[in-house]
Amino acid sequence: MFIERTSQTAPIARKTGIAARLPTDLDRLDAPAKLRAIFAALAKLKARPTHKAARAIVRQVGGELAALLEPERRPDWAWFAIVFDSEACRLAEALLRGGLVMGEKDWIIRGLQTLEWMLAGPAARICSGALADACAAAVAATGDAAWLNRKATPARPAFPREN
Repeated sequence: MFIERTSQTAPIARKTGIAARLPTDLDRLDAPAKLRAIFAALAKLKARPTHKAARAIVRQVGGELAALLEPERRPDWAWFAIVFDSEACRLAEALLRGGLVMGEKDWIIRGLQTLEWMLAGPAARICSGALADACAAAVAATGDAAWLNRKATPARPAFPREN
C-alpha cells in the first residue's frame, strides 16, 4: 500500500503517553489505520494544540506520506503508489491539514499537487466526497477560496471503447 514499515519508524507510545483514542504503536498499523490515526490526531490537536502525542502522530504519518510521494511521481501520476484505490482518497487532505498544523510547507505543496491530480485524474470518479473535504483543507492551507469552486474533471479512459 502507501505506507512502508521500516526499522526507522519507532513506536511512540512510551515516549509520548498517547491518549486512549490515539493509537499506541504506529509501526503495527496498516496504511488505512495510519490514515485514520492522523485524522484522529488532527482532531485532538484542534481541541488541544499542544497535545504531544497527537503532534507526534501527525509528524510521523505526515512525514511518511510526504516521503512516499516522490518515488512514484511521474508527470501524469502525482500519487503515493503505483495503483490508486478508494482507501487513499483522503491522502491529499491529510497532507494539507497535517502540513498546516505542523508548519510543513512541503507537505502543503505536495498535498496541493496531489489534490490537483485527483481533480483531473482517475480519482475524480472514486473520491467525490473526499475531494470536497480536501478542497476545504486547501482553502485553510492557502487562504485561496478558489479551491471551493474547483470541480472534478473525470479522466478519459486510457483506451477508447470498442463498439
